[in-house]
Amino acid sequence: MYLFNRMRLHNGQNGGSTRAAFTNAATVATRVTGIPTFTWQVSYHPMGNGWMTSARVETQAQLEEAWAKMAASSEMLDAMEEVARLAPSPPVDNIARIVGGSLGDRPATIVRATVATAAPGQIGPAVGWLVQMATTGSAALGVPIAATMNVAGTYGGMALITSYESAEQVDQVADKLMVDESLQQMIADGAHLFAGESAQMMLRRMN
Repeated sequence: MYLFNRMRLHNGQNGGSTRAAFTNAATVATRVTGIPTFTWQVSYHPMGNGWMTSARVETQAQLEEAWAKMAASSEMLDAMEEVARLAPSPPVDNIARIVGGSLGDRPATIVRATVATAAPGQIGPAVGWLVQMATTGSAALGVPIAATMNVAGTYGGMALITSYESAEQVDQVADKLMVDESLQQMIADGAHLFAGESAQMMLRRMN
């Protein structure tokens, strides 16, 4: 399975209108392509706060078919134009393959994504560590965690995506992680597999 997302930065103005435009675009995309599409409010992203649209597909060919359907739909093009008018920053696209763990059966209310880039020569070991972290972390913390690797976007980009049903669950999981010595050791053991700094962002589902 693959996870596609497109993000635009929020310019600090027209928040309500921008949210409505993104949500409408996701609704239209779902209707036009038949693929459930969701809008997220993004906070703490390294590039800044913004809005993200995401969809899960089984193959990259399915994603290409969806693009063709959207390009042929005047309603979809109008919806995308309104998004671009209200959030004029260039869109940033990413396609990641889910290599381990799980996103859950349906999109969560809140998602925390920890993103990092594999160090040179360490992509294989980094993927192995990521999958183990997702599997072990999910079992220990009681929430779905998916491991992803970019197939388009930042080369060597990877993420651990943790799904939550409420803000209270976010706090509960954080408390568990802080006192789980085994998970803390796994995190420390994997640090050398990644280049530069990792980053965490929070996504809140809007539709």
